[in-house]
Amino acid sequence: MNLSDMGRVNLNLLVTFQTLMDAGSVTATARRLQLTQSAVSASLSKLRTLFNDPLFVRTQKGMSPTRRALEISTRLGPSLATIESVLFHPREFNPAESKKTFHISASDDIELILAPWLAQKRLEMGWQVEFALHQTSAELWTGEHRHDSADLVITAAPPIPPENYHRDPLFTGGYACLYDPKFFNGTKKITLEEYASAPHVRVSFNTQIGWVDGVLQSKGYLRNVILSTTHFAGLAALLPRVPAIATIPKYAAEAMASSAGLCTCKPPFEAPQFTISMLWQTQYDSAPENAWLRTLVRGFTATVNA
Repeated sequence: MNLSDMGRVNLNLLVTFQTLMDAGSVTATARRLQLTQSAVSASLSKLRTLFNDPLFVRTQKGMSPTRRALEISTRLGPSLATIESVLFHPREFNPAESKKTFHISASDDIELILAPWLAQKRLEMGWQVEFALHQTSAELWTGEHRHDSADLVITAAPPIPPENYHRDPLFTGGYACLYDPKFFNGTKKITLEEYASAPHVRVSFNTQIGWVDGVLQSKGYLRNVILSTTHFAGLAALLPRVPAIATIPKYAAEAMASSAGLCTCKPPFEAPQFTISMLWQTQYDSAPENAWLRTLVRGFTATVNA
C-alpha cells in the first residue's frame, strides 16, 4: 500500500480497532473514544470489510480477537504509539545518547574561543555528540561559498538574514591590540604615535585594506603592514617573533594573549563595534537537536568577554 492508497482509508478505523483490542468490548470502546455504540459497531463492520476477516468473535468473556486480528495488532500497535508520540509528545534530544555530529560554520576568531569551550563541555558532561567546526566569515558566508549544510553559522552577519534563514544576535564586540610587550618596552598602553609607527599584521578575509587602514589614513598616517593573513590563529606563533601589532576582536586577542604570553590593550582611537549572530535554516527551527545546539551556543556566549 502506497500513500495514495492510504488516502482512501479512514485511519480512524485503525484507532477503533486497536481500542477494541485493548478494551475487549464495543461498550468499553465507545466509552474510551467518546462515541456511540452504534458508531463503534459501524466502524467494526468497515474494518471487517477492509481486512476481509471477522476480526472479533463474541464469546462469554466479550469480543475475542481472531488470529488475523492478533497479527494486525502486533504490527499496528507500535505504529499508532509512534504517531501519538509525534503528534502529542515531541521527542527530546539527548546529547548523552546521540551520535550526531553537529556542523558549525564560524569565523576563526570565534573558533579560537568556541572550540576549547565545546571540547571541555563535551568531556565534562559525558556527551556522545561530536562537533565539527568549518571556517567561514561574514563575507564568505553571504557569498557563493555559503555553508548551507551547516547546522549553525556563527559570524558577523547582515542585519537581514538570507532567505530561509533565521538570525539571532548573540553579542556585540569590540577590538583590541595584540602584541608582545618585550618589543614595546613592556608597555600595556600604546599611544597613537607608537601605534602608527609600529609594524602591523593585518587580518582580513581577502588580505586587503580594512577599517584600521581607513582610521589611520584619516589621521594622516599610512599603516605599515608587514604581513597580511586571512587567519587569526597564526598570530599566536607570529607575534612573539616580530615587533608588530595586530588589531583584532577583543575576545580573540585575550584568548591568544593568555595562551601565548602576549599583551592586549585598547586601540589609541575609537574603534567600531560589531555584532556576532548565529544563523540557521528555517527547516531546522523546530528540530529538537538544532534547538538544543542553539541553547548550548547561547550558554557559550554568556562566557564571552566581548
